[in-house]
Amino acid sequence: VSGVGFLVGFRVQTDALGYLAGVALVLLFGYSLSWVFATVGLAVKDPETAQAAAFPIMAPLVFASSVFVPVASMPSWLQPFAEHQPVSVVASAARSLMSGTPSDNYVLQALAWIVGIVAATDDGKLLLIEQDRPAVGKRVIEIPAGLAGDEDGMETEALAEAARSRAGARDGAR
Repeated sequence: VSGVGFLVGFRVQTDALGYLAGVALVLLFGYSLSWVFATVGLAVKDPETAQAAAFPIMAPLVFASSVFVPVASMPSWLQPFAEHQPVSVVASAARSLMSGTPSDNYVLQALAWIVGIVAATDDGKLLLIEQDRPAVGKRVIEIPAGLAGDEDGMETEALAEAARSRAGARDGAR
């Protein structure tokens, strides 16, 4: 993505550290959102439903953000939301890191959003959503000896047993 940006005229106006910090911030934000969408994927029955469920989450975040247009050009009723939602905050933080302008406020807000989003997920489940399917993601698949790379199957069995005991301990704690 950076390569395309450079091809269309984007220029970093700071040192390599500022550029790498901006890229790292965007990657961390992508990581945090991946937990949200993994949760959505676990909560629905099929991939098509997961895709349809993701749209109402992403559409307002992307289109009502400062990614495409300045917040000041938006209607006054939309500006408070657009200025403080996570996509705008992360975009502003990355822009300021890569342009060399003061960015502490944006970077701290972006990190707060990232930590908050990750903290709101627990084992791939949003704390605010009840799972209807209790066994999702906790099934241990037995791999026949020889297919897992060990000849006698001992290593495979040990891994399967460890997974079963972790799943049992986790289920007992809930």
